[in-house]
Amino acid sequence: VVAPVVVLWATIPWRPNSGQNRRDALIVFASAAVVGVIDFSPFIGPNVVRAHLAFLAILPLLAAALRLNQRDTATVALILSSFAVWGTLAGVAPFGSADINDSFLLLLTFMISLTVPSLALSADVAERRRQEKELRTIVYQSQMGIAQCDTDGRFLSANSKYAAIVGRPADQLLTMTR
Repeated sequence: VVAPVVVLWATIPWRPNSGQNRRDALIVFASAAVVGVIDFSPFIGPNVVRAHLAFLAILPLLAAALRLNQRDTATVALILSSFAVWGTLAGVAPFGSADINDSFLLLLTFMISLTVPSLALSADVAERRRQEKELRTIVYQSQMGIAQCDTDGRFLSANSKYAAIVGRPADQLLTMTR
């Protein structure tokens, strides 16, 4: 859980230029902390309902994987895992039992079943974004006229070569239908 955070924070550059991304990351980190407190912390005593709430940890992980990047997904996994370990050590988390070995085996299984799929999903989303960016670059630098329309015939995008072929500016094409 710690190694992906260290590696990804060291290799993926921090881009503070987007206020929206920073705000989204802070919201996801805060929601992970809130879920961690509710699900795992010793502040809330053990009860039957709390054991079922442990799977709320999926929500911030999915939000990080789909909206943010791999580094943020690994960070959310670390936040949630830290709360889960803390609660298990205190004996109040959903995995707390009389035998500490059983507790930590359950905790480890839970952490792996949440973290690995989330990181895999995040890696897939990152790869799809990279391929989309690459394809957009290819299309807009193409020597051929290329346009993309939706099912209603409205232009979604058009490169400069297509605009030259039809004799209209590209921005004017985006307001037209074919």
